[in-house]
Amino acid sequence: MVWIPASSVVIDDIAVLKDDDPVDYENLRRQGIERLIATPIYHGGRLIGYLCADNYERDDRINTVAVFEIVSYFIAAKLANHRLVMELNHLSRYDALTGLRNRNALSMAVDALMQHPSCVGIVYADVNGLKEINDTRGHQAGDEALQRAPLLLAKCYGSENAYRMGGDEFLVLMPLVKALDFKASFRCLRELVGREQGLSIALGSDWGADTTHLNEAICRTDQRMYSDKVEFYNRRGKKRESRHDLNAFRRMAAQSDV
Repeated sequence: MVWIPASSVVIDDIAVLKDDDPVDYENLRRQGIERLIATPIYHGGRLIGYLCADNYERDDRINTVAVFEIVSYFIAAKLANHRLVMELNHLSRYDALTGLRNRNALSMAVDALMQHPSCVGIVYADVNGLKEINDTRGHQAGDEALQRAPLLLAKCYGSENAYRMGGDEFLVLMPLVKALDFKASFRCLRELVGREQGLSIALGSDWGADTTHLNEAICRTDQRMYSDKVEFYNRRGKKRESRHDLNAFRRMAAQSDV
């Protein structure tokens, strides 16, 4: 057995294994393997497999080991490139803080639903007092509040149907849900939010039988959530926080009416 500096393993004749490794020798012999070459494939600094060939033809004009190591390198590069593409694709569709799908993913979901009209339930959620939490308890506490809100949404609707709009705002889209079932799930959400200690969330909901005008329905839900937020601040006797600029859906809805 010959060890190549580049870590390839070449066994020109499996007979060399007969004394030191009789089990492997017998297994190879039964498969009709007389010689073999194995070149490691690394990905992310880890050994993930080998590029192997058995009973290959010997040809003094070809450096078989070099060929295998070049092929191994390109396989590793292909895997690394694929991993990078997958990571970038994930980052483009998921929010890093909460793990929910982001606004980009939501836009794609809205487009898909509008192309295939069906009933849908919508929930708009906004964490109340986030600025106050950040100012008085620190941004880590604010981040924790933003991470707690999706957990409540997921309990009622599943994390796959929840999106982070940005900042302290979240949206849920529940396609193909019956009106009564959606109303029940929204009541469940209100109860969960009401029992949550140290976290207040403004909520709005809407159910529609047709997603053709989904952008408008999202805007209505947004307004209902905002009314709920105003009530929260009125009860506390405080001026409401300045709001984020109205989201892209309002612009999309306006454009769709042109």
